[in-house]
Amino acid sequence: MRQLVQIAVVLAMAGMTAGCGLDILAGVVIGSATHRDTYCQQSSGAVYMRPNRSGICDAGDKEIEFEEYRLRYRANAEAETRDLIAANEAARNAKTYCLTALSGTPYIAASGACQPADRQISESDYTDRKANLAASLSAPPTTPENPTASEW
Repeated sequence: MRQLVQIAVVLAMAGMTAGCGLDILAGVVIGSATHRDTYCQQSSGAVYMRPNRSGICDAGDKEIEFEEYRLRYRANAEAETRDLIAANEAARNAKTYCLTALSGTPYIAASGACQPADRQISESDYTDRKANLAASLSAPPTTPENPTASEW
């Protein structure tokens, strides 16, 4: 009998440490309070669960029913997934505008950094440099052509 009481006390103490709320009278377990999970909602709309904590939400948050929690949790998860997909798509389509160190030619790097020797420039600087490059290539040459034998 003494061993059973000792076992009951050890189990009861373990249960109290784990937050099970066991009641003890003279070293004998006499009952167990029933706990349920608490579902809470923050003012931002985010939801969270407090396992085995009946009626305990953070200050300023309200307790909600499981069905509402489930619906809001799913909606929040779907929104987070959509945001993550959009962010990944934006990163994939992002452009980095670069200027070559040797020739000064502007170019676009697809979602990443410029080559190590090159430097990054703004989109407007890239546009201006491309326009200047196009204008200089379409302009007539500024150096005279080779003279012919009759012009010597």
